[in-house]
Amino acid sequence: MSLGLKWFVMDSLQSYIQENELVDAVNFYYERLKDTKGKVLELGHNSLYLLPIFMNRGLKMEGVIETEGGKKDCNEKCAEIDQSAKLLQAMLPNYKTASLYEAIILPFGGICAKSRRVEAIKIVKNSYDHLKDKGIFIVDLYLQREFSELQTDNIVIEKNDDLFVGETKLVKFDLIEQKATYTLSIEHWKEGQNPYKENKIQTFSWFGIKEFKLILERIGFSSVTIYTDYSNRANEVLEGKVFTFLAQK
Repeated sequence: MSLGLKWFVMDSLQSYIQENELVDAVNFYYERLKDTKGKVLELGHNSLYLLPIFMNRGLKMEGVIETEGGKKDCNEKCAEIDQSAKLLQAMLPNYKTASLYEAIILPFGGICAKSRRVEAIKIVKNSYDHLKDKGIFIVDLYLQREFSELQTDNIVIEKNDDLFVGETKLVKFDLIEQKATYTLSIEHWKEGQNPYKENKIQTFSWFGIKEFKLILERIGFSSVTIYTDYSNRANEVLEGKVFTFLAQK
């Protein structure tokens, strides 16, 4: 994965993400879900990336999405493959469904996109309550790597005739509350023209790897396995961009 997960909140990168960033993640998740006979629930803030793909592969998928636009986009993607998805639009810390699930997934750093840690932890507890016995919760986490205000990071992505130039800047850092606020900007150039600019201010909460494992265990999960960068290196917490927790109820 070439992009950091912070970029997944940007609307202007969605088509690039769908086409180029999901291959390893999709294969990783599918390997862990392919034998699931019951329902799988995907959670998302503004996108449900995996639901249409896995429905098309025969999994029994449902989704919870926070935004109306995200719900509409997912329905359109399902229609393209002649599928109809059961979707609920609700805030993730408080969603309620009539079903219990064999697996619940919150991919691509979505847990960090909550600006308040208590809200992120409520998502974990709510998901635990919606799992069947022995069900699994899979969630991606990325580490906080910037600690100095005004610290910047830049990306340049060139794909065919598309050029994306982006910058993240840390504008506020709260060590006590463990949250960081960034400005994110993207310029999308195509054939020398600038058809799209997007600027966003986004606050992310952050967790340590051992801390988050402890949170999962305290909530009640009986076992927690950690993977790095969508590989099969279970419990080898190595240097990486993405840390995936597979927790069993």
